[in-house]
Amino acid sequence: MSQLEEFSSTVDHGCQQIEEVTATCEGAMTQAEAIASAYVSLGAETPASQAESMRSRIEAAVSQLAAARSQLEEAQSIAMALSSGLLATKGVTPPTSTGRSATPNSSPGLWTQPSLAPSPDRSPRGEPSELSGASAKNRAITRENETAKTLAMAGYDIQQNPPPNEHGKEPDYVIEGEYWDCYAPTSHTEVKGIHGTLEKKARKKRQAERIVINCDDNDVSPVQLQERLQRLPIKRLKEVKIVKNGTIIDVYPVERK
Repeated sequence: MSQLEEFSSTVDHGCQQIEEVTATCEGAMTQAEAIASAYVSLGAETPASQAESMRSRIEAAVSQLAAARSQLEEAQSIAMALSSGLLATKGVTPPTSTGRSATPNSSPGLWTQPSLAPSPDRSPRGEPSELSGASAKNRAITRENETAKTLAMAGYDIQQNPPPNEHGKEPDYVIEGEYWDCYAPTSHTEVKGIHGTLEKKARKKRQAERIVINCDDNDVSPVQLQERLQRLPIKRLKEVKIVKNGTIIDVYPVERK
């Protein structure tokens, strides 16, 4: 094992430990909140205030743990890129937009292409995802269904909610014979957070090696994401497309100049 691989493995172990400590802290925070509420109901203001203060300190510790984990994961991404010799040394061309009509891009062999003629009447195969009771989850599910429809209209052969993949995971789609997962970041998610989610889906959880991102609620540009993926490549990630306002944009892999 090389030093970089050993470092990456150590970081993985550190992240797992942070997860365990975070879970313990979150449990303690819930208990402190319950204790504070109990004291309030008894009219005991001083111990209630002390319990609430404890809860606040634990919450601050959880935030610090999250920040530490984020820094570790970024360092790990750099290590993996160095280990694989993937840190880019050349420029890239801007991301290619295929639009609703799925116009061929300059390097058709680089990205997954639609095999069918575009049609506004075409729908995805399979079953759309059903909305749940949680409004936050419904937003992501709605974007997932909208993304599938956009890709189908552009001529992509797409199936929603296919059977599990070889790792027992359940990606959202099969597109042109390959498993893809959908991700719809919120308006507050920055490019670093999007990159982190891609890494979890592709490298850590092995959910899918190809991911389509619906950015209808997010203002991170394709160029921002492409530059970060070029600087910090993700192991096992093979392809990324962005869907924005009905337009399909090929972001990754990066087309070299």
